Amino acid sequence: AGDFLRGGDITGSVRVHSATLPSFFISRDEVTIGSYLEFWTSIEEVELKEEWAAYHLDSIHGRVRLWNDEGALQWPELSMQHPIVGITGEAAEAYCRWKSLTTGKRIRLPYDLEWEKAARGVDGRQYSWGNGLGDVETFFNVGGSSDFGIELLEPVGSRLRDNSIYGVRDMVGNVREITLSSLANENRSFGVKGSSCLNSLESSSCSRVEAFKDRSIDIGFRVVMENIKTWK
Repeated sequence: AGDFLRGGDITGSVRVHSATLPSFFISRDEVTIGSYLEFWTSIEEVELKEEWAAYHLDSIHGRVRLWNDEGALQWPELSMQHPIVGITGEAAEAYCRWKSLTTGKRIRLPYDLEWEKAARGVDGRQYSWGNGLGDVETFFNVGGSSDFGIELLEPVGSRLRDNSIYGVRDMVGNVREITLSSLANENRSFGVKGSSCLNSLESSSCSRVEAFKDRSIDIGFRVVMENIKTWK
């Protein structure tokens, strides 16, 4: 809980300023395929099971589910320890509701400000590791080029230096992450924070946020627990 310096986008369009947040817990890692599959196999409604599945979309294969009806992965490049990708914001929220019921805690998507603080700490650093781009690119899974993107993804926690001041992993590369808008009096909207294996290192500024338009092979999510009291 407390104040931190937010903003300061690399475009210069957002000034650095102070913001205050209550306490929260954020997951060390992004939600994995294995964890998401536990949720997906519990869905009984056929239409929801189809909508909340994870898909790879490309011009060659079209829309292909990442696993079959039995939950076996259909892409050899992926494992149960890879981050879940290719889902909608609504599917991520459905996972959070399921996780809340199974754990007895209030689990939800992080607000973009919560994500930003977890990535940068309190001192206003531009990137999770500090400021400047020199000699750090090899520490993160960024800057890849691929027709499909799947083969560039890595299991969560693979890059030991991709670790924020709070010990939160993979907030720079591998996959971008779904968040909720922190703006007051605004209808709920999904955003995307972080960079990915398909983006440049420059794109990993902690203050950067994009609109979430559609499921993508390089967008996953992590979760927040609001408190440790039993939630009913």
